[in-house]
Amino acid sequence: IFQYMSKKQLTTATIILAIFIAGFLFFRPSVWQNRIESYLNNQLDKEGWTININRLSGHLMSTIHTNDISLVNKNGSSILLPKISTRIKIISLLKGEIQLSELNLSNAEIYLSTELEDTLDGEKPSNFFPEKIPLNIKNLHADGQLFLDRNDSSRVMHFLIDGSIKPNNSNMTIDLLKFELFSAEPRLDIVMNNIKGDLSSKKISIDVGKANINGFPLGGHFEYKLGTSQLLKGEISLFEYNIPSKIFSQLPLQPELSKISAIFLFESDMKIFKGEIEINNELGLAMSGEFNLERKIDYFQLHSLGLSGNDATLNIKGMYENDGRFNGTIELAQLDISQWITRGN
Repeated sequence: IFQYMSKKQLTTATIILAIFIAGFLFFRPSVWQNRIESYLNNQLDKEGWTININRLSGHLMSTIHTNDISLVNKNGSSILLPKISTRIKIISLLKGEIQLSELNLSNAEIYLSTELEDTLDGEKPSNFFPEKIPLNIKNLHADGQLFLDRNDSSRVMHFLIDGSIKPNNSNMTIDLLKFELFSAEPRLDIVMNNIKGDLSSKKISIDVGKANINGFPLGGHFEYKLGTSQLLKGEISLFEYNIPSKIFSQLPLQPELSKISAIFLFESDMKIFKGEIEINNELGLAMSGEFNLERKIDYFQLHSLGLSGNDATLNIKGMYENDGRFNGTIELAQLDISQWITRGN
């Protein structure tokens, strides 16, 4: 083919081929290994983190891979990443910054420091600065385990994250297609879809399109203000929840109340939860009222839940234990269930 090319065309083709070969060799991971690790440590050091990267493979023009990355924080927290694949933005890399268009983490292990454990337990004020976390990832997929207590292997949460995150000077913006969190003790099973929000050291603001938390189908918006006086506000919708049929199994006439919807407006200092509630279903049940709930160490104390509507009143008080049992009193007055009767014995 070269015999049919002019000298000028041959020179141009040779230059292009030389540039391609030089670029291919220049952007091999082995050439950039030390620089990438140095760049990351420069970005992470501001927040007390140090990263150690195993040998990189693949190519910077496509996808690079590595195993056994470790991150350690001065406060004692640590992250182990046994398997990673990622795509680095070349222009940012040439500027001395690390920005990722794609990041896949498998089987990550996150160990919290004692300081952060105390923060989660409410013993210390939050030291949470997501706006300073140097993570800018267009496509993020991560799964692994979060260990809440280094001395208790049972206190572990399994997580999955799929979406994007982008920090700026004031907050970190998240746009997640999916978020899952599972824990056996305490029992927690969360699946969320379409999550958008902003995270900062001053406030967390989240919109959830669809979620299922311990069997409850939910969605809505909440804001959590951080600082010396913490405050949580939210508007949560319960979507057509199927009440377990065993609740009505002992009644001689069983009402068709098995599917209800509700809206909760609440605020909390993370110990006392107060707010308003509205309940309805397709058959015309409509009740509204207020509730007062207090979080204890091993249970939730429902001080009051008062509802009225359909010429009826409902008052509930009691204790909801971590194992899912409820002990309390329920007072229901003047409820006409004739329109919801479905069968009798």
